[in-house]
Order: sequence, then structure tokens, then C-alpha cells
Amino acid sequence: MQPDKEALHAALKLLKNRDYLSSELDLKLENLQYSKEIRVTVLEFLMSRGLLNDTRTINNTIARNSGKSAIGRYKLQSKLASKGLPEEKIEGALSSWSEEEEREALRELLTLKKVSEENKAKVFRFAVSRGFDPEMVETEIERLIES
Repeated sequence: MQPDKEALHAALKLLKNRDYLSSELDLKLENLQYSKEIRVTVLEFLMSRGLLNDTRTINNTIARNSGKSAIGRYKLQSKLASKGLPEEKIEGALSSWSEEEEREALRELLTLKKVSEENKAKVFRFAVSRGFDPEMVETEIERLIES
């Protein structure tokens, strides 16, 4: 079944600026007053053409939130949930992100913060607020101070 041209055009216009999760794009189309049947047809059409891919969007989100703007597993989980992604898809996506990769992202972030004995409490609060596991943060801060 061919999708509604107007709804397809609206979806493509949104996708031209950034990747969307299927749940996000569905919500956008719903806000534009398209019926459930039309939205489902458009989303299936876009997925079949590879223009809408939740896995790719999740992986891009993970990659985008590393380095200077690194966030931890907890914040990433919250961010993906806020985009309407089901819990099982979030768990599946985060299972591909190893603890070592998360630790490396934390190390990059802590290196930028120039950790010292004087500011370790402040850096600890900052890293935990970015969604990193408190035990992991404490371990990495101690490792940096000792080195």
C-alpha cells in the first residue's frame, strides 16, 4: 500500500534535518493530525526504504554523547526513554555498549576536568549528574589522582 503523499512529504521534511526514532516520528505525524493508519503506512514505507532505522538512530545517539559531551548509561537510558523508545529496545541498545566503552567515555570526560584532590568532590558530582555509575566515577577519579 502506498503511503499518503502529504504525510510522506511531512515525514521526509522532518528526516532531512536529523534522524528520528520511529516512535518520535509517529508522535510528530500524530501532532500534524494524521490518522493512525496513515502514520503506520508512512513509517513502514520509510523503514522498508532504510530511511527510518531505530538501531542506527540509537547508535548515533550513543556516539553523539561521547567525548566532551559524554553521558553515562543512566542518562542515556533516560534520554532514549524520553524519546518514546520501549524499555526492551533500550536494554538491547545499551547491551551493545560495553562497560569498558562507558568507562572510556568517563575517562575522556574526567581528563577534560583536570581532576585533583581539591576538586574531586565537585568532579564526582558532575560525572554522576551526567549519568555515570557512582562507583565507576569514584574508581576513575582515584585512579587519575594517583597517576
